Amino acid sequence: MRKPIFPRIISLIVLYVGVFIILVVIQFTEHRNFTQKIGDFVVSGHYGKQVPVARETSLQVAEVARDNARPLNGELSIFYGGMEFFLTDDDNADSLCILNRDGKRERTRPVSITISKNSALFMLAGGTELSFTSQNTSGRQELRIGANLPEGYMGLELPYRPLGSSRIRHNDDGESHIIADGKSYHFTNSTVDSARHLILMDIQNPLVFYGVVPGIEVLDPSRFILSSAQDKRNYNDVLSRWRDRSFSRWGETIGDNRNEEALLAYLSESLQRGSYQSGVSAISSDFLEGNQKSFESTAYIGHMDQGLRSNAVFERENFSRFTRLIENGSVDFLKNFHVIEFIAIRGYGNLLNSAAGIIRSIDTAALNPDLIPGILEGYMDWQHYLPNEENPFEGLMDQACFALSEGIVMDNQQEQIFVFNQGMADLEFNLRLGAGLIAYGEYTGQEIWDGIGRSLVLSVLSLVDETGTAPLTLSLSENGDITPADGAASNTTLSSARIYRQLRLGDYAARAISLGSAINGVWTWTAAAGVTASFSQENNALDISVSFPSGETHYMLIRGIQSFTQIQLYNIPFRTDPQFERYDSSGWAYSPSEQTLMVKMKHRLTTEHIRVFY
Repeated sequence: MRKPIFPRIISLIVLYVGVFIILVVIQFTEHRNFTQKIGDFVVSGHYGKQVPVARETSLQVAEVARDNARPLNGELSIFYGGMEFFLTDDDNADSLCILNRDGKRERTRPVSITISKNSALFMLAGGTELSFTSQNTSGRQELRIGANLPEGYMGLELPYRPLGSSRIRHNDDGESHIIADGKSYHFTNSTVDSARHLILMDIQNPLVFYGVVPGIEVLDPSRFILSSAQDKRNYNDVLSRWRDRSFSRWGETIGDNRNEEALLAYLSESLQRGSYQSGVSAISSDFLEGNQKSFESTAYIGHMDQGLRSNAVFERENFSRFTRLIENGSVDFLKNFHVIEFIAIRGYGNLLNSAAGIIRSIDTAALNPDLIPGILEGYMDWQHYLPNEENPFEGLMDQACFALSEGIVMDNQQEQIFVFNQGMADLEFNLRLGAGLIAYGEYTGQEIWDGIGRSLVLSVLSLVDETGTAPLTLSLSENGDITPADGAASNTTLSSARIYRQLRLGDYAARAISLGSAINGVWTWTAAAGVTASFSQENNALDISVSFPSGETHYMLIRGIQSFTQIQLYNIPFRTDPQFERYDSSGWAYSPSEQTLMVKMKHRLTTEHIRVFY
């Protein structure tokens, strides 16, 4: 008689589960992770389950007993002095390799570890022995790394990388130091390929030393914070007084001034101070009717056909330039002012992804100081526009801040600081750097960088003279005096309007604003204090909310708007009119070729709505 099949099925299931549990237990007991401090260094890896038979060692490692060897399995790292050394067999540049007589690289890995008081001896696959010993030589802490190569092999490549918490200092002689735990470390008696992050060892040079550099002062960036910048209230007071002086100066010259940047700053401040109409009426007719204005001033004074043509050229040229740089893998795109914001606002997702790849590939050990303002801006812009995505700038921030602090020079009176590069300081660069540091420091709560940023900005403002300009370039004398540069550089100045622009002052500054991730690729050029949008699936309508002082008029170029059926202003359907700018009321026109809605908005209320029905 056949037994019931159900109990047999249950028995098999129980058996399989039991076997699975046993295998899991074996896996986690025989290949467990470990992290152990040995002397002054730390080893982290995975134990294996079989001890290989080791040949006799010729390396003299104190208190080592062969019976203490432990098997290893998988990746292993050694940490010391802000550095990580990799002992891994991986099909990439980070693999531990030995070189045969023909120079051919063969990947290898550690198969066992023998630990003593201050040393670790690793047996590698193929018979190579690699030892790490922490020692104190004449008061100098160091890590000694030794290689004993088997017959037929000539060299070993040991990969390394600075830890994220470390800083890299480049000396004038080209040597690099690692700053970690308040000390400076470097390699001695070694050949280091810094480009590939490899230590090169061979039969003639089997020992490498990495240790503390005696007598080297580790820079404390906080000493560069000026006394006038310690207090945020004092900084804001100085900035406010500078804005008052600049506004008064712009107002005195606006009638004869044809400089668009000055006009933009003046009208932005006029809105802030409640004198917008008098500010607009002071603009000369020559400027209003001339061709020297661009789309930027369109936000205040209209002339939208001309503004749209100007903006279309600007967009195409910048998109083409940024695309070319990024597709060629050049990091130079970061030299452009808030380039990540430009790309994100316009919804160029593929370009943004490519840019992120380039950013992640930047070697912190070879960070170009010219990129640091762009890195600071990029970090903050990524956090703002893509808060739910991994920020590719994250791994660069500590080194970027440290690297810029290495270039800071304080004047002899300790009243000014500037970042110098090859003996020269560009004030616009310093201003951009200061603004980026303030934003980054405030966001992350790092008061040091916030304070240095304020110090840089106050230093630039201190050089603005009665004409509202400052020398664009400074030089550093042998005795430490900071003076305006001589020669051709002395003919260029930095205007108050440009300073205002770089610091992004004023709630009503003309700028590009994204309408939000829900309406990707739709953005506006505007002077409004705030613009938001939502899309109603039920009404098939885009609702754009705009904030601007009631009773005042402004203009908007809204890009990325596809063809529609109706526009509503004040909750009333509005028809288009080619002459809409001439009337003392709101109106609109549309460019199908540019997919741009041009709107003149006279605010009855502080917040008005533009509704686009599809």
